[in-house]
Amino acid sequence: MKKFENIDRKKIISIFLGIMFIIISTISYGHGQEKKEADLIVRTINVKEAAADYPLRLRGIAEEFHHDYPKQIGLIGMQELKREKMGDCLYGKSYDNDAKCLAAELTSLYRQNAEARISERHWLQRLQESLGIIVDDKWRILDEKSWSIGNNRTLLEVFLEHKTKGYKLRFYNTHFSSNKPIKWYQKLWYGYTSSQDQGEKRRSAQASKVIQIVRERAKPGELPPIVVGDFNSGRNFVTGEVEISVQKMEGFFWRPLDKFQKFCSASIVLDNIYIGKKESFPNSKGYFQLIKWHRISMRKKPIFVDGHKIDELTDHNPEGFSFDIHI
Repeated sequence: MKKFENIDRKKIISIFLGIMFIIISTISYGHGQEKKEADLIVRTINVKEAAADYPLRLRGIAEEFHHDYPKQIGLIGMQELKREKMGDCLYGKSYDNDAKCLAAELTSLYRQNAEARISERHWLQRLQESLGIIVDDKWRILDEKSWSIGNNRTLLEVFLEHKTKGYKLRFYNTHFSSNKPIKWYQKLWYGYTSSQDQGEKRRSAQASKVIQIVRERAKPGELPPIVVGDFNSGRNFVTGEVEISVQKMEGFFWRPLDKFQKFCSASIVLDNIYIGKKESFPNSKGYFQLIKWHRISMRKKPIFVDGHKIDELTDHNPEGFSFDIHI
């Protein structure tokens, strides 16, 4: 009898280890199932250009993206870019902007062309934060435009057409205000009670502006719009608490991350991807079928790039999702 108990115990241990291997593999490579190449992968990343080792970090980011999903580059929104040319890119050395540097690094890994666009940089916008969008060669860029959404923050749009299937998509990138220390005169003039109060009110106004622009720009027959970025706010998956800017965005867009919140280690995720709801964009055509979550752990994760140790590629964990597109 003891012999059979030992066998059963060994079987149980083997089954348990097998299950743990599957779970760990799933956590490492994202959640969801993907049996073929997706129609589209979308990513958002705050690259934190001001941190040290920027050229090396951009190369490391490209390598991490390629390791995560080597099939296609997709569409990528970048926040906190440099405001000037990048002359020390490791691939190609000098570019007009750092979005082009990351696009070049990705092109070398994927063997697939990619184009980069950045928000406008004329003298009236010299204090505006710089945003970038990278587009792989499955898409044709028909137009691009950027708007100020208040407090030196920007919304960047690229209007795209799929080269083989013909569907059109408006892809947006933005970065909402964070909570900054407030000055005494801001308390008197604006009535802010704290840095949190200031941040929430600014993000609320920025959300309203983004929603207004995206709805006005939408045209019949296009895919539902996608808005990505660092929103410096998100729904608390533990308590359910949410600030007004998030409530406003949720009123017009759905968030793919919500489908995977039980796997999410962070209670609040600041970097997000929003997709227009059909009821909010009734003249849109088609929909995005969510396949897989592609979060990559970069924050506080040491890594070696070209033999150099980097403390972290960025202080954000970039979010990403793959989709099939149905018309």
